[in-house]
Amino acid sequence: MSDDHDSESEHQESAINFHYLKSAEFRTYHVDGAFGGIAPSGKYIHMSIYTERHPLPRQITHVVEGNSVGAEIDRVTRDGIIRELQADLVFGKETAITMVEWLQGKLGQLAELESKSHKEAQ
Repeated sequence: MSDDHDSESEHQESAINFHYLKSAEFRTYHVDGAFGGIAPSGKYIHMSIYTERHPLPRQITHVVEGNSVGAEIDRVTRDGIIRELQADLVFGKETAITMVEWLQGKLGQLAELESKSHKEAQ
C-alpha cells in the first residue's frame, strides 16, 4: 500500500496560499514616472517613483482692504516642474522580470477594454 501512496503523492499538485496584509506604512501613490538605476553592488535595481506638479508658492502677498484680504499682488515660487519622489523601490533581476511581465499583461487588458469601449461607442 505504501507504494500506491507514494505514487499518488508524486502526482498530486501542491498549493500555497498567499495572504496580502497592508503594513502600517501602506499608501496609495499616483505615479507620473520613475527614476533610478543599478545599485553600486550591481545586484539590484533602484527605482524611485515620483509625481509631477507645479511648484507651490513659497510666499504670496495680498493687499489688505479694510479688514479683508484683497487681491494677490505678489508671488514667490520656483521655476519649472517639481518631481516629488514618493518611494524608492529596490529589487533584483528576477523580480524585475516578473514586474515587466505583470505590467505587459495589464497593458494587454487595458488595450482590450479600450478596443471594446471604442466598438461600443460606434
